[in-house]
Amino acid sequence: KTYTEPTQQDKDGYYLITSGAEMAWFFKNSRATAEGDTPKNYRLTTNVDLQGISFGRDDNRKFDGIFDGQGYAIHNFGAQQSNNSGGSYLFNEIKGTFKDLVLPKFWTGGLNGKSGFTQFLNGGQLINIRVHVTIATSSYAALVTYAGNNALIDGVVVSGSVTSANDTGNAVGILNEMQDSGATVRNCVNYATINSNGNGNAAGIVAIVTGNTAGGTKLIENCVNYGTVTASRSGTYAGGICATTISRTADPMTFRNCVNYGTITHTHASNGLAHGIAGVPTDNATGIAYFEGCVNYGEISAYTQAGGIVSFSNHALHMTDCVNYGTIPATTDAGGLAGKVNG
Repeated sequence: KTYTEPTQQDKDGYYLITSGAEMAWFFKNSRATAEGDTPKNYRLTTNVDLQGISFGRDDNRKFDGIFDGQGYAIHNFGAQQSNNSGGSYLFNEIKGTFKDLVLPKFWTGGLNGKSGFTQFLNGGQLINIRVHVTIATSSYAALVTYAGNNALIDGVVVSGSVTSANDTGNAVGILNEMQDSGATVRNCVNYATINSNGNGNAAGIVAIVTGNTAGGTKLIENCVNYGTVTASRSGTYAGGICATTISRTADPMTFRNCVNYGTITHTHASNGLAHGIAGVPTDNATGIAYFEGCVNYGEISAYTQAGGIVSFSNHALHMTDCVNYGTIPATTDAGGLAGKVNG
């Protein structure tokens, strides 16, 4: 393996990555900028192939500059777990921006822990990224594990497969958890097949939106799921756009102009919930969830509750201009818009 530090800069001061060796150096050596220093920015100038190089977990691997892929591709690389715990994410934290990048074959996974491109998107941005993933782990399986501090995920398109098994982790195409401090996910598309075979939820775009304490804006808009989504354990959720939410503050959560075409299935024989857009189970009337202009075309099936837009809500829903065209087979409660609402 060859690692070569990029030294050439363009007129904007960006360091130019011109080879696989320079690309490998970047992933291996990215660190948080020291206090008082200016973050370094990088530009990819050609397609590169890392020939199956994997990067073991490194909690010091962080990035707070700008990485401009300029539409080029990084082929054949991944993040591999180096021990039996802690995960196999490529970056521990991204505070900067990755944009205009293609990852035709990104793979990650391991026995335990979180797996994906980054564990924390902490106020950072992922913009216009196309990625074909193979993520397989016994815990959280997602491109991004946590996003907060008004992070932005915009124009990310995912294909491939995402699988989580035998643990409490969720399986999802893009984001595992939108945190209390807020984030925006917009213009994203999932084509990947999503399977949660363990004690976790499954979703195309976001697994869970949290609102335990007051924080920032929580918005999912203009997102589409085409992938097949399946969950299997008792009491978990399967969703085309979002699996479930936790809303215990007055901060609004908004799902706007989102569409599901995928088949969404919960296979548990007595206690499973499925929906085209999201579930809102929190038993606190102060939580507010808005569904605006959302549409479901996919078949939604579950034993307990199934709904074209929402499977179950424990408080009143704010739903405008939402439509269901899919079939909704369920043993207990089924509805074109909502399976069951206790509000």
